[in-house]
Amino acid sequence: MAKRIRMNEVPCWQEERNFTKWLADNIDCVGNIIGRNIVSACTEVKESSEYGKGKYPVDILAIDENDEKIVVENQYFLSNHIHLGEILTYSAWNSVSTIVWITEDIDEEHFRAVEYIKELAQSSDRKLEFWILLMSPDENSDLLNDPNVILKVATKDDCIKRDSNVKPPINAELNIEFWNRFESVVLKYGFSLSRQGRTDCINLRWGKSYEMNVPFRKNNINIEVNFKKFGTIFYDAIDADFDSIVEELCLGKYYEISLNQYSKYSQIRVKIPAQVENIDKWDEYIERMIGIILKLREIADRYEFCY
Repeated sequence: MAKRIRMNEVPCWQEERNFTKWLADNIDCVGNIIGRNIVSACTEVKESSEYGKGKYPVDILAIDENDEKIVVENQYFLSNHIHLGEILTYSAWNSVSTIVWITEDIDEEHFRAVEYIKELAQSSDRKLEFWILLMSPDENSDLLNDPNVILKVATKDDCIKRDSNVKPPINAELNIEFWNRFESVVLKYGFSLSRQGRTDCINLRWGKSYEMNVPFRKNNINIEVNFKKFGTIFYDAIDADFDSIVEELCLGKYYEISLNQYSKYSQIRVKIPAQVENIDKWDEYIERMIGIILKLREIADRYEFCY
């Protein structure tokens, strides 16, 4: 039997945020499924309301031809409480009545929860559309250069039971606790933070030019500085100075540093060995991360001339 291809195995969609951007650019594939003519789609939107500024962004806010809002939340792997809670919070805060939750697999309890919400809406004569769509890469498309996705409406027969081998991301709860502690320290250094609906990664921004992604995997923390403009200009400039950058960072022998070039951005990545389960080491990890992050910010700011 052929191995199932998952979304993060497609080179350009290894991160959920990359698929989100593709989905926004190809939002018609969602509109065709739910029967709506969508005319625009924006990513990572925080909406205002009469109650103030909402702090939880939605992956995609789409608008149809009747100026109706549609919120779209996508996630990899098995559905989880975090994504369900975020999409409900955003929709309630901004009075959105069409919700689309896209995932690779749906847990039977989450499927039932959505059905229950729809039943309550019907009994109160409230307008609500809540769609669960299952996604998978289209193996008949060019997965390397021009990938496509298959979407289908989830049914009860598609549900995954709790005791299935398909599991949500490992250590999700611990990651949330770790990032809460990390945020309490790093905010004083002038970064703006976003978790982008994920438990394994945090995004740091400063000024107008740069951002860092900080994924926390099972055995390591990555600190990634992304340079997103002007093709290879950043890459060539950093590559010429790479040896001195490595020396300046003063990393130990167990650290890894790499310079990477992708189609839309260049990246410096530092990999720190770490164990998310080792809570007693968290303060040590965070102190180590802050030191590297501040050095990387200083280094990145030196290359602003490339703009």
